[in-house]
Amino acid sequence: MGVVVDAVSEVLRVSKSGVDALPAMLAREGNLAEVTSICRLDNGKRLVSIITARNLFGHSVIKEALSAVNETEQEIERESTNLEDSLDDDEQVVIFRLDKEEFGAPIASVQEIVRVPEQLIRVPKAPSFVEGVINLRGTVLPVIDLRLRLGLKQVERTDRQRIMVFLISDVRTGFIVDQVAEVLRIPKAAIEPAPQLSAEQSRLLSRMANLEKQKRMVQLIDPPHLMAKKELVALAAVTG
Repeated sequence: MGVVVDAVSEVLRVSKSGVDALPAMLAREGNLAEVTSICRLDNGKRLVSIITARNLFGHSVIKEALSAVNETEQEIERESTNLEDSLDDDEQVVIFRLDKEEFGAPIASVQEIVRVPEQLIRVPKAPSFVEGVINLRGTVLPVIDLRLRLGLKQVERTDRQRIMVFLISDVRTGFIVDQVAEVLRIPKAAIEPAPQLSAEQSRLLSRMANLEKQKRMVQLIDPPHLMAKKELVALAAVTG
């Protein structure tokens, strides 16, 4: 079941201690059945309503639609089996953009996606490749401009930019990208080795997805190779 929303802005991991049940007064109203709890962020300055999918699809119209679907349950099960077999031949990646180029990172490697703050905190004597750090729910997160890491020209900050957080050798690191576009399943048959232009490039961008029908070329990054071992040691010193 899919739902249409205005925008997806970020993916967050939040502590259970920051999540409260919906106030009883609001819960009694009846028209907020989908919202079951409230998440407090930024010391309570930002509140996020948490929707329970089970309640979201509890309306009578939705139930009627699901009932109609259940009438062909056996056929759906057969199709599902075929779909599962086909999904085994897919890779799920998060698509992001740098300039006009599309890149993909394995979805399992992406810890979080957060907004870029108005100003990064500069740390004295931090490694030169670190743009700054941010406070991500009580932990220090070093932030790197992925444009510079890949040899692209640095640009001014925009509202569309995001920080993609990866865990690299147990060091959580954020990388600024121009835009996070979508989560995409790519058939393994469409993935081929990328041209080897240099040793560093062949490690970081060793594969490319050629989506002929969509007329798209997606360069697939290998996050563990985003940082060298000596850089990870320097990052660990910054985060303490």
